[in-house]
Amino acid sequence: MKSIQKEITFSFLALVLVAALLCGGVGIITNYYSANHLLEQELNATASLAADRVSYELTSYKNIVEALGMMPQLSDSTVTTAEKQEIVNNWVSAYDMARGNLLNTSGTSLFDGNDYSDREYVQKALQGEVWISTPTISKITGELSLMVAAPLWQDGVPNSRIAGVVY
Repeated sequence: MKSIQKEITFSFLALVLVAALLCGGVGIITNYYSANHLLEQELNATASLAADRVSYELTSYKNIVEALGMMPQLSDSTVTTAEKQEIVNNWVSAYDMARGNLLNTSGTSLFDGNDYSDREYVQKALQGEVWISTPTISKITGELSLMVAAPLWQDGVPNSRIAGVVY
C-alpha cells in the first residue's frame, strides 16, 4: 500500500511540477514578447517626436539666418566690418549658435579672410537658397557642425541682388 501511495504522490507532484513549469514558461514567453512589442511601439513614438523636434529646430535656425540675410546694415558699404561683425555676433549669442560669418560674393569672409567658396552651403546661398548642410566636422573648430547659410540681400530686400552670404 505504501508503494501505491508513493507512486500516486510522486505522480501527483510530477504533474503539479510539469504544470507549474509549463505555466511559468508560457508566462515568461508571453511577458517577453509583450515587453518587446511595447518597447518597439514606444521607440517608434519617441523617434517620431524626436524627428519632429529636430525638424522644428532646423526650421527655426533656417528662419533666423534668413532674417539675418535681410538686415540692410550687413550689405551697406558705409557700415564698418567691425559693426557688421558685432551685428552677427549679437545674433549668434541671442540664438545660441556656435558662430556666425559674413562672406562677400566670392565666398571670402569679411571677418577672418578665409575662403569658403568651395563649401556647398556657400554655393547654394550665392544661388539665392537658404541651405542647411549635412552634419560635418568643422574645418575651423574641429567639432561636429551643422551650417545654415542664407543669401545676404542688397539693402535687405529679399529676392533682389545677392550681396554675399551669412551663415
